[in-house]
Amino acid sequence: MSAKCSFVLLVLLGLLSTPVLGQGWFSGPEGVVYDTTQNRYLIANWNAANIVQVMDGDTSYFRTSTAKISGLRIVGDRVYGAGQNQLVAYQLSDGAPVVGIPVSGAQLLNAMAVDTSGYIYASDRNPNRIYRFKLSDNTYTIFKDDDPDLFMPLGLHFDAAENRLIVTARDGDQGTLKAVSLPDGTVSDLLTSNWFYDLSYITVDNQGRYVISCHPQGTILRYQADFSGMPETILSGFSTPVQLFYNLLRDTLVVPDYTASEVTFVSFLDTDGDDREEYRDNCPLVYNPGQEDADLDEIGDACDECTDTDGDGFGDPGFAANLCDTDNCPDSANADQADYDLDGVGDVCDNCPEDYNPGQEDGDGDNIGDVCDGCCLPPTVGDVDQSGGVDITDISVLIDNQFLTLTPLVCETEGDVDFSGVVDVTDVSILIDNQFLTLTPLPACP
Repeated sequence: MSAKCSFVLLVLLGLLSTPVLGQGWFSGPEGVVYDTTQNRYLIANWNAANIVQVMDGDTSYFRTSTAKISGLRIVGDRVYGAGQNQLVAYQLSDGAPVVGIPVSGAQLLNAMAVDTSGYIYASDRNPNRIYRFKLSDNTYTIFKDDDPDLFMPLGLHFDAAENRLIVTARDGDQGTLKAVSLPDGTVSDLLTSNWFYDLSYITVDNQGRYVISCHPQGTILRYQADFSGMPETILSGFSTPVQLFYNLLRDTLVVPDYTASEVTFVSFLDTDGDDREEYRDNCPLVYNPGQEDADLDEIGDACDECTDTDGDGFGDPGFAANLCDTDNCPDSANADQADYDLDGVGDVCDNCPEDYNPGQEDGDGDNIGDVCDGCCLPPTVGDVDQSGGVDITDISVLIDNQFLTLTPLVCETEGDVDFSGVVDVTDVSILIDNQFLTLTPLPACP
């Protein structure tokens, strides 16, 4: 394991809707491979000393007892494992052990790579070695031994085009990627950066990009094939992501999380063609390039069976994917959906809860619907008798209010025609002028 990782990078997205397996099957998962003959993943548990198989979502044991295995690789009809101080192999057909090669001086065989010439390579970060195993006769040699240009080698990847190993290593306080020529063992620098202190394990995706775990930080980085530009952080939030595996057939990255004892499968397919890979698509099977998510439940509106912004279990109207009942108050939680006047608008948001008014008209904007609002309806003030229009009767009512019986007005706003804040004799004069003298129009309701 390793120590520290610090960087400033372009963050794409954290984990989204990705299958995570745990629930007792994994204990310190490390190596992962894909067996194409039976369409299954094999995953080595370091702590439990076993190998688990995952096939079409079903999990079972491939072997219940093995060496403590870190890295895994499949060659022919065998799966090879980097044990703590030995190379082991098991028959794919039945899990029977077929190889056990003790490695003198090995402390912790770790990552593995397979070339095209019949060799497996295994890293040992301390004592700074890379071992080479010849599969034809089950022998080994030390390929690199305490090379000052290859300090603390860990992650390995075989680059067939250049016949070399790509190796994650340390160089003081800098993280490095090294290229090691297989013909002669020459070491060259591919990448040295102060952005991070530690790179861990390495794999390659379908576009030739290098995907690397930085397990102290719990993140997964992605570099362009030529290592140009800044890397992307494509995934984050893990405890200790270790030996990454990219399934090129299924375009899926497998992330074993050693400390959390979980294994995450991240699909990079774009099944719906909206330019969003499944791992970061909130509707992986429905085209929705905008990724709209009105209720912020991380399920896109295009495929959300209940877009429910107020969280009361009823769906907002206007969302085609909804299968739940429509909410009669989409902006106000009301799990009982009470609707006294049966106008389709719930009581908690109905501006006239006892009067049928499905249109919710509110001419004066006072949040009281017109059908139950007895106060200053459009278009003008002055309708003090609430008859629906201004006439001589309103003058009579206002005079009575001011000078005779002093009967209160139903709506004070209707009587305050000059908007002075009080109803007084000036308002009576304005109404008389409007009806009989200059006929000056009355102002609109406020």
